[in-house]
Amino acid sequence: MASGIVYNQSIVNSDLFNNHSAENGALYLQADKKIMNKLWISLGGRYELYRIDTVKGNTKPLYRVGLNYEATKSTFIRASYGMGYRIPSIAEKYVSTNVSSVSIIPNPKLLPESGYNIELGAKQLFKIKKTVGMLDVAGFYTRYNNMIEFVFGLASTNFQFHNVANTLIKGVDVSLQTQSTFNKVKLDFNGGFTYSLPKDLGFDTMNKLSKVLAYSDTSKNILKYRYTTSAKFDAEVGWKKFHFGTYVRYNTYTVNIDQSFKFLFSSIDTYTKKWGHKDTWIIDTRFKYDISENASISFIIKNLLNFEYTERPAYIAPPRSFTLQFVYNL
Repeated sequence: MASGIVYNQSIVNSDLFNNHSAENGALYLQADKKIMNKLWISLGGRYELYRIDTVKGNTKPLYRVGLNYEATKSTFIRASYGMGYRIPSIAEKYVSTNVSSVSIIPNPKLLPESGYNIELGAKQLFKIKKTVGMLDVAGFYTRYNNMIEFVFGLASTNFQFHNVANTLIKGVDVSLQTQSTFNKVKLDFNGGFTYSLPKDLGFDTMNKLSKVLAYSDTSKNILKYRYTTSAKFDAEVGWKKFHFGTYVRYNTYTVNIDQSFKFLFSSIDTYTKKWGHKDTWIIDTRFKYDISENASISFIIKNLLNFEYTERPAYIAPPRSFTLQFVYNL
């Protein structure tokens, strides 16, 4: 059993946020119990309090429960339910600045996010000849209330943090790790795949004008700036003192962005039409030589194919780069 008290205090003096103070405290308790040498049960609770300046926030108890069952010596099944609560930061509530003709204005009435997450998963350990590994598959279901997003004002050229919607994110996550040895060659692999559907629960009841102003693609109920599918894997081959590795990241294109960006900046609209609906494949490579047990030298190439892409509007991701790195461990 574990329990405790957490308390944080912040005093901010900033040109962007002005002067504010914040306090955040919580009581928590968690207990773990093993039953019949096969089943682990975890129960926990947390009660959180916060205050920004003289404004006290709404508080409520949060709970979590987890189960982990050892079906066999190499098979584990788990299930969990947990509640979440995120307090808006001082920056989100009080940021105030200007970028050219666009203003970012404060929102002192911003409310905390709350929600819950349910997960059901299984982990399988395996050995096939000279390969050992682990496969993990999990499904998740997450609800958010009063979700906070950075949005563009409908009546003026202002950006502001708002509680925009109640949302639902559900999907599946798969990860695989393996290690193989063939004579003096060692192969390590680590990969993952995630598919999710992040939806606005108020999308179907929004009027047409609100949809057009908020979403760049009103035909799909997908939250802004989210990928529906992403994957990554890292593979490394080692032979004696030589190592060669490749890291690959894949994302589907961002279905929705703020329509306002297209109204404000014609260059974003032009770029989105040209590149915005393309999936991204980013490949990094590395070559490493072990000089000794404590020292190594590496040559790293990031974005090997020099792929041009954006992670968000008006932010071009880094192009291909080369790095020569020397590491010495004391």
